[in-house]
Order: sequence, then C-alpha cells, then structure tokens
Amino acid sequence: MVHLNGQLDPADGLIVLTALRSLSEGAALDPEDTRTPAQARADALIEICQRYLKGDGRIGSGRPQVTVTVPWNTLQTGQGVIDTEAGPIPAGTARLLACDALISRVILDPDGAPVDAGAASRVIPKRLRRLLEARDQHCTHPGCHMPARWCDAHHIRHWADGGRTCLDNLRLLCRKHHSDAHQHPPHPRRE
Repeated sequence: MVHLNGQLDPADGLIVLTALRSLSEGAALDPEDTRTPAQARADALIEICQRYLKGDGRIGSGRPQVTVTVPWNTLQTGQGVIDTEAGPIPAGTARLLACDALISRVILDPDGAPVDAGAASRVIPKRLRRLLEARDQHCTHPGCHMPARWCDAHHIRHWADGGRTCLDNLRLLCRKHHSDAHQHPPHPRRE
C-alpha cells in the first residue's frame, strides 16, 4: 500500500478538494456504492492522475468549480483576507483565482443574506483561450517554457481594474509566474 500525506495552503487545498469532489461525491448518492468516502476520494485521485497521464485533462463534464465569496471592493483592491472552506486566503490570492474563472454576482441584503444571483459568465471564453494558446504557446515569463496547457490565462490589466478580456490584454503564465505577477505588480506587458 502507498500512503499519501501532505499539507496544502488554503488556495491550493480548494483546488484539490474541488477536483477530488468532482469525481467522488457522486458515490455518496449511489446506494450500491459500498466504498467509504476516503476510498472514493482515493479512487478519484487515481482517475485524475490517469487522465493526466493520458493527456486528457478533462475532469467530469466541465471545469470543476471553486467557489470563493469576495466583496467587490476587496477583489478590486486586493487587500484583506477571505475566509474559505479550506482556510483564509489573502485577497490578492482571490484576485489570482479570479483572473481566469467563472464569475457569478450575488447580491446580499444589509444582514449578509443572499437575495439575488446573476448567471455565471466565463471571463475568458474557450475560443479566446485557444487563440491565446496558439499565439503564446508557453508561459510568457522570460526563460520559462511551461507548455500552454499548464498555464493560466492572465489579464495584464486585471478585469476588476477595468482591463478588457481581449487577446491584447492577455498572456499565458505558468502557476508560479502567475502568482508572482499578482504579488509583484505592475505587470510587465507581453512583448
């Protein structure tokens, strides 16, 4: 047997939990499934790894959804701390997650209870992502050649600051360099 153990920061923990749940939570709805929740998560991890090794990055029917509730002014300024299921994350990390994400507007009443929600909309449409990958081909940070499929689409001027979601305002960055770009603005323009 192989035993895995590790610690993740809350932002990475949300990603891992969401991916595992996308393939394991359905097991709880099937009365014929006798696996424990832990075994269902272990099987989900194997499935994710098998898909990765086959070059099939699809997890379930679509992109897993990580939900982070962020006040608009906190997202704009990148200042403060956001409480999440996996633990607190800096507001700057929430901006990083929102750079290439599905965004839904939720309106709260003065007591913080949700009263209305807008439909989720993709910040970077698939068509635009394909154009970006064809243009950049890899991480655009100088000297980094991480393949496009492992990179995030990064807004050079963040959409929360009025940046447009268009090819001229996007660049591919690997996870490390995407995080660096959000932690150390101003962002260099793509050459």
